[in-house]
Amino acid sequence: MHVKYADHYLGVRHRSIVTAPARRAHFRRYLCCSQARSGLAWSTPNRLFCCAAPGIAWLCGRSLVATGRGWVTLPGVVALGSDAHRAIIEQIVAHYQNDGRVRAVAVFGSVSTGTWHELSDVDLDVVIGDGVVIAPGSEVAALFGSRAVIILAAADSADVVLDSLEEVSIRWHPLATTSPNISASVRVAAGQLSAAEIAAAGEANRARPDEQQLVDALLRDAIGAWKALRRGHHWDAVAAVERMRRSLTSLRGRRDGLRLDPADPAGALAKVIGEAAAYVDFGSRRSGLLEQIGVVTPSAGQPPR
Repeated sequence: MHVKYADHYLGVRHRSIVTAPARRAHFRRYLCCSQARSGLAWSTPNRLFCCAAPGIAWLCGRSLVATGRGWVTLPGVVALGSDAHRAIIEQIVAHYQNDGRVRAVAVFGSVSTGTWHELSDVDLDVVIGDGVVIAPGSEVAALFGSRAVIILAAADSADVVLDSLEEVSIRWHPLATTSPNISASVRVAAGQLSAAEIAAAGEANRARPDEQQLVDALLRDAIGAWKALRRGHHWDAVAAVERMRRSLTSLRGRRDGLRLDPADPAGALAKVIGEAAAYVDFGSRRSGLLEQIGVVTPSAGQPPR
C-alpha cells in the first residue's frame, strides 16, 4: 500500500510516500491514500486507520480522508463543527461510501461556516445520480436505525431528531436541482463533485426574488415587533424578528451572521433592520415608518449601525 500524507488539515500538498511499516507510527493525522488494495488496519499513537473495503481508505473515528475509486474527501472535515457534529457527518459519509446512487455528501449552514453552536443541527446535502429515486424515510432508517426518534420526511428530504437530542436535516437530490440557498456555505465532505460544482448548480436555480414584497413583509414584521414590545408581548416580538430574518434570507439568498439576544428583541430588531438596509434601499416613505418606531437606517450599501 502506498500512502501519501498531507502536512495538516488545511490541505497542504502531499509531502512524501511512506511504505515501511516501521514508519507508520509517524503518520500525520490526515492521510490521502492512493492504492488501497485490500482490507487492512493499523494504528498511530492517537488514531486507528483502516481500509474498509478494496479501493477505499477510511480514517476510523475521525474524517474520511482518502479513496481509490474517484471519491475526493475534504481534508478540512476536522474543522466541521464539534466532535458530535463530525461523528454524524462521518457516519453518513461511511454509509454512502460504496453507494452507486450517491455522487457527493456535502455540509452547509453553520457547521460548514464555523458559526455553529454545540446545539446546532447538522445540515447535509446528498447529491444523487439523475433518475435515482430516494425514499427519505427509508434512508433515515438505514442511516440511524432506532436512534432516529422523530422523522419528519418530505418528498426529497427529512428532518431527524436522534435519541441524543441531536438534529440532522438531509436533502437527497440530483445535481441539477440543488437549492441556491446552500451555495454560499456548501462544503463537500466526500464525493466526486466539488463544492464549486454544487454551488454553481444551485446558483443556476436562483430565481429573482420579489424584492418589493419581501421588503414590505420585513418592514411589516418590524412594526409588528415594535407594537408587541409596546404591549409587553415579548415572545410575539421575538417571533416577528425571526420572520424578519427569514425575509432577509430570501432577499439575499443566504443567512445573516447576526448574533441576536432573544432577551433583547428591541436590539435584535434594530440589528436586522440595519443588516437589511445595508442591502436594499427602503425608500423615504418606508424609512419614515421606521423613524416613527425609533429605528434610523443607513443608506443601502452602507454598513449597518
